[in-house]
Amino acid sequence: MTITFLRKLPSFWLVTFFILQVSCTVTREYPFMNRSCMHCDSFPVYYADKYDQLVFMQKFQDGRQYCNNLAAVKKNGKWGFMDRNGNIIISMMYDWVSCFGEYGFHKSLAMAKIGTDQDKMPILTPCSTVLINQKGDTITPVYCIIFPIEKKLSIVNNGLQLRSVGKSFAISEGKWGCINNKGKEVVKCQYDLIYPFREKITFVQKSGKWGMIDEKGKEVIPCMYDDVCYKSNYQTIDTQFDMAPTTVLKKTIIPYQQYGIVYMFQQNKIYSFSSNGSILSINNLSNH
Repeated sequence: MTITFLRKLPSFWLVTFFILQVSCTVTREYPFMNRSCMHCDSFPVYYADKYDQLVFMQKFQDGRQYCNNLAAVKKNGKWGFMDRNGNIIISMMYDWVSCFGEYGFHKSLAMAKIGTDQDKMPILTPCSTVLINQKGDTITPVYCIIFPIEKKLSIVNNGLQLRSVGKSFAISEGKWGCINNKGKEVVKCQYDLIYPFREKITFVQKSGKWGMIDEKGKEVIPCMYDDVCYKSNYQTIDTQFDMAPTTVLKKTIIPYQQYGIVYMFQQNKIYSFSSNGSILSINNLSNH
């Protein structure tokens, strides 16, 4: 039987789609952020009570609602954080920040970036990126990108060497890993490629070979295979399709296709694994 796996979008775009949909649900906390309707006002953001009366005299270039007792505010192109009394608690030194507790991280943590590209979505700009606590202390290594939490983990890249490609940036000399919602490294940054965690497992590439890790970072299938195919209710992965140029159409031929079964390819053999990494069968690809 000839089975052709469905081609899916590259994982980067799936993550991007996820980012566009996931943020924290910011409950409006007193005092409330409002924005002046005067277009000539260079500092249109202010904080007021429910009757729109100013609580602080300060005005800002940009700002966000209070979230977990602090509000992100922007002046002269830089972001920092202000407490409920109008005191700047974390200096305005960042090019972009999230709210505390946003993007799935712990309520005491916010993402902060230096060197963002104003023409791009800030969270997707490769630049110096860290998690900070409510005292302004950096609690993670400096990464070039930190993705939102998905399935309790955030994908990160430790590459700090960036090079311009037109209006884009490319990450060089960086490896992929994962941190949890408190910023602790769960999966060491050692992989060339990594798929987002849609379940309790995901697939990683190291030195050109594919393997599988669990949510604790354990390699349940070692990185020694040329390609991987996997399909479940949550995702469809086929590295032959995902890594091929868009002008190239490839077909993967396997003896059968079952949900939840991991198919690893090595030379002319197909290795079938369960989702916990136990080997189920070995077949010759040339026979199918």
